[in-house]
Amino acid sequence: MPEREPREPHEKRTAPIVSGGPVRRPGRGRQAGLTAFVLLVVAGVLGGGYLWFRPRNEVMRITGYTIGTVDRRTLQDTVELGGSVTARHQTTITAPEPGVVARLFVAEGDWVQRGQMVVELDSESLAESLASLRRSLERSEREYERFLLQHEYTTARSERLRRTLEARVDDAVIDLRETERLAETGSVAAVEVRDARRRVDDAREAFAGHEMDVAEAAALHRLSRANYEDDIAFTRREIAALERRLEATRITAPISGRVVTVSAAARTPGEFLPQNQTILLLADTRDPLVEAEIEEHYVSRIEIGRPVAVEIGGTRFPGFIERIGQLATVRGDGGAPVVEIDVGMDLGGGEILPGSSALVEILIGETEGALVLPRGPYLTSGNRRSIYRVDGDTATRVDVEYGTITSSWVEIRSGLSYQDMVITSSYAAFIDRQTVILGGHP
Repeated sequence: MPEREPREPHEKRTAPIVSGGPVRRPGRGRQAGLTAFVLLVVAGVLGGGYLWFRPRNEVMRITGYTIGTVDRRTLQDTVELGGSVTARHQTTITAPEPGVVARLFVAEGDWVQRGQMVVELDSESLAESLASLRRSLERSEREYERFLLQHEYTTARSERLRRTLEARVDDAVIDLRETERLAETGSVAAVEVRDARRRVDDAREAFAGHEMDVAEAAALHRLSRANYEDDIAFTRREIAALERRLEATRITAPISGRVVTVSAAARTPGEFLPQNQTILLLADTRDPLVEAEIEEHYVSRIEIGRPVAVEIGGTRFPGFIERIGQLATVRGDGGAPVVEIDVGMDLGGGEILPGSSALVEILIGETEGALVLPRGPYLTSGNRRSIYRVDGDTATRVDVEYGTITSSWVEIRSGLSYQDMVITSSYAAFIDRQTVILGGHP
């Protein structure tokens, strides 16, 4: 068998593996798609980068704007304070005694006059105590009358006994004199004289003893009488006090005012009210007072009597500062120290309910000839340090310094001049542009 000639290492084929048509390299289609995707991404990044990093001072045309003119005005610097309304004269009516509401004469919202009956309580325990004391007084008065009557009879008997004893003394003295006269003539013995003298002494001693008994009885009578009178007077005072307490259960209005609230217990028939239980709140709503707090650094710029404006429920009322506190306190939110103030109001015959919220506007200073602009959206849409000044058909951003800002005006301290025109509408769409083109008249 003939030997084959050896092949060189790594010999390459000269014929294709598959005959007919062009040869397709493995993965060639996927590479082409990937290349196209990469090109799109690069183009997007370049386009976005251009948009992102485009020059910010590129001029922009705006429409729909408003323009204001720098003017000169006397600018009033005010401070607004939140407060609450309270009644200058108000009172809480409570149950003076434990009991139930026998009759309620008023309802919430009623206007009552001072001295008008508002509620009547039924205090059974108080009525029973009063009846018991009255019975006790009657007994004490009868006992006292009996005591006085006994004293009258005792005094009469003592007086009769005194006259008897006094007569015995007189008789004994007469008998002694007669015996002594007879003894001088020798008609009677000496012993009879001694007996007569002993009878005089005994009569006088009996009379003196009776006088002492009468004096003792009179002293004891005075003491007993004083005790009776003290006890009776005390009972009468107790009765008078209970009568006043019972009368107090017929409650009248201590002031003229509006019935602001009536407790649920007072509106419930038969509900027992303990002593001092709230029945109703009465307030003079025609004379309100606004309680507010002002930051300490404003106190030196206000004084008592300063006119103020008070807004309650959308209605403005004239008012005045009535009291300025003398103590600065720090509120719970940790803000600036504040001082209490009271504001009086002139309602012109109207009424304000206690507890209403109020807004107090206080004038703390005036600036004459101040450069001002009307307030507008430019204050909140910009950075509050720049403003767009109008120069023909363009507007350029300039730096300004604001001063006092009121509800209508903004003080311009620097950056603008009198009669300058500025855009006063929102800057939100072009605040990053130094200059804008005005695309139409506002």
